[in-house]
Amino acid sequence: MHTDMEMWTLIRRKVLVEGASKHSIRRDNMISTQLLEKVEAHPGLPAIASASLAPKPELRQFLGVIDEIDEADKTAPPKQRHSAKRILN
Repeated sequence: MHTDMEMWTLIRRKVLVEGASKHSIRRDNMISTQLLEKVEAHPGLPAIASASLAPKPELRQFLGVIDEIDEADKTAPPKQRHSAKRILN
């Protein structure tokens, strides 16, 4: 897992240097269009963006389990995959 500044730098590099599409960056990093625009406009991490990039503290202890479920769902039939609601309950 990356720190906010590492993630900010990675996103900037992918968009500005590697020329990755904005859609793929938003999809892969699960960020909004507005946040992506901030990343492009600011070389450093503004204080307000830090909250947008960080996972919620309540979920931090469960991220490993959620990642395992997500990986297992990639090979599962569509009807057997977990919804976000099912994972969180």
